[in-house]
Amino acid sequence: MVSPQELVSNARQWALDISERWRPWVATLYRTDKLVPLVEARKIFKLARAQAGKRAQNLKHPLACIDVVEEGNVSGGRAGLLKEFHEFRGLSHSDTCRSLAHIFFAQRGTTKAVPENISLKHDIFSDLEKCCPPHCILATNTSSL
Repeated sequence: MVSPQELVSNARQWALDISERWRPWVATLYRTDKLVPLVEARKIFKLARAQAGKRAQNLKHPLACIDVVEEGNVSGGRAGLLKEFHEFRGLSHSDTCRSLAHIFFAQRGTTKAVPENISLKHDIFSDLEKCCPPHCILATNTSSL
């Protein structure tokens, strides 16, 4: 075990050595060597899928994340990034994603566009304060008043 300061110092020196061409720069996106043997990795991914299935039975995104990491491990970083792109694109249109976005905006704030009328804005904010939870952020911009 090394101290955090020593780790940062060594990482910094390593990066400087690469930038000054004292050490080779390795394009890791194209590497296909594994952290663990593929047989062992498959067991790890199988266990991760089983745990995700138990904890998040009806959710697709935990399994998609495991698929992405597995693709990167099996086929290299570039393939993993491509898989991530396709998975994200598919999941971004899922019911879960839409619901989370709706919950986020319902809990965090509300948006209302009204004419530049200060008394109207006061009335609206007064009404919003009555129905929004205390942690809700109320904000406005006024461009011409």
